Amino acid sequence: MASIATNLYNSAAATMWVRKSVHLGLNRLFHQTSSSSSSVKGNLSKLRKKTGFSFINCKKALEKFENDIEKAEVWLKEQAQKEGWSKATKLKDRATAQGLIGLICQDQCATMVEVNCETDFVARNNKFQHFVGQAASSTLAECKKMNDSSEKAVKKILSADELKNIPVIQESKSLGELLVLTIGQIGENMSLRRGIFINAPSGSIIGSYVHSALANPKSSPSGKFTLGKYAALVLFRRTGETQSGTPSSDIGRRLSQHVVGMNPKIIGEYKPPTAEGKYGKPKGSPNNYQDVLKYMPI
Repeated sequence: MASIATNLYNSAAATMWVRKSVHLGLNRLFHQTSSSSSSVKGNLSKLRKKTGFSFINCKKALEKFENDIEKAEVWLKEQAQKEGWSKATKLKDRATAQGLIGLICQDQCATMVEVNCETDFVARNNKFQHFVGQAASSTLAECKKMNDSSEKAVKKILSADELKNIPVIQESKSLGELLVLTIGQIGENMSLRRGIFINAPSGSIIGSYVHSALANPKSSPSGKFTLGKYAALVLFRRTGETQSGTPSSDIGRRLSQHVVGMNPKIIGEYKPPTAEGKYGKPKGSPNNYQDVLKYMPI
């Protein structure tokens, strides 16, 4: 009986030890799983915030690279670029009748860039607006590099192809490549239509106006830019004959408002009317006087 009791006791002790071991193992496993899950969730949140891609794509990328956030980000951008090229090719024939103009002024330079999209709904999209801002600020930065003189007035018209080749500030891609990536993210055709860069020499002033502008100017590496449906830039100077108490910034804004409203082909220096009541012809104006913007009272 003693022997049987001893064996039973030993068996019970062994069972208790096994249960304890299993319990400790489960605790460890639960702790590791909980810690790992927390790390995955943290990286998932960071990746989504950094890239702007969907929850499913970010999760897929992290699983593919075993929670390595840097490799996941690179892979996501590569896939988005491929998808963007594919979508851009499919959508390239769709009309882009909507869009925005990005305008940015810095020091004695200014740039306007027009970006088109298919619908007004996308024109109100934050990603689209961010791209327009990047296009304007990157164009300004690149044109300032190419501008070899600050002592003369410069006006450079930029075509769609020229805009596409401009490098994006703080990124290793061109505006054309960024455009394709944005098309992939938004899913609607977009196009860089045209741009302009002007440089004001000493003594000259740049006036600007954006019609239907968004509520607040947005920030970019090149300064604050404004977005809107219509915009104008005017380069002018004040002479001794026109000095008044009106601030130059206000004159520039009001001149630009006239340009947006009247859509002139050319403007020039004001010539007082003759005795017959006819306005003088601005310097450098074409023979067709209808193309000349007449005197606009300030």
